[in-house]
Amino acid sequence: MVDYAEALTYPSRNWTNVIIGGIMTMISMFILPAFLLLGYLVEVARNTIEGKAEQPKWENWGKLFTNGLSVFVILVVYLIVPTLVLALGIMIAAPEIIPMVMTFDYSAISYIMTSLMFSAGIYVLLAMLLFLIIGFVLPMALANYAAKGRISAAFAFGELWARINSIFSDYILAYLVIIFVSMLFSAVSGMLVMTVVVPLFIMFYYQVFVWRVQGMLYKASKA
Repeated sequence: MVDYAEALTYPSRNWTNVIIGGIMTMISMFILPAFLLLGYLVEVARNTIEGKAEQPKWENWGKLFTNGLSVFVILVVYLIVPTLVLALGIMIAAPEIIPMVMTFDYSAISYIMTSLMFSAGIYVLLAMLLFLIIGFVLPMALANYAAKGRISAAFAFGELWARINSIFSDYILAYLVIIFVSMLFSAVSGMLVMTVVVPLFIMFYYQVFVWRVQGMLYKASKA
């Protein structure tokens, strides 16, 4: 079972970690901090799976970097196919639509869009479907990597499905709760957007919550 109240308050147990994480989020446009940030989140899930109540520390930077690089590779492999399908749909549509926009011939766009619905539209819909399926499997895949420390564990599809199936109703509920909390945190960030910096710390807080939940789901699952 997932203790959402515990997961939601988990990041607040050590505000120093949140501050460091917020700073890492702030400078994550640079490659190294982004990998370190991903690596820390892996440690959050790993600690959860191992039954540790305390947060991981921002230390052993080499390990954090390796974790983050591994997660990046996993994400690329999972997302490359739907991304290419989506890009293909856009490439089919762009040559027809862009000239109409550039010449301000907006009256023709509706006709162009209708004719493209059965070509580019199919690719876009297929890409959206693939993104949805991958978004459903990916949390368990990342948790399996966190538990075993091997990139290949993220692609053990038989085990991933067995684990998801063993806690299917809880997994669906967690999916919905994470979306709800995301909307809640986004609303708060929106109200504080003028502060510029604060939303980045809220984003990190949310990410820790998500990876804590992923760890709890994995711990409750069975292969």
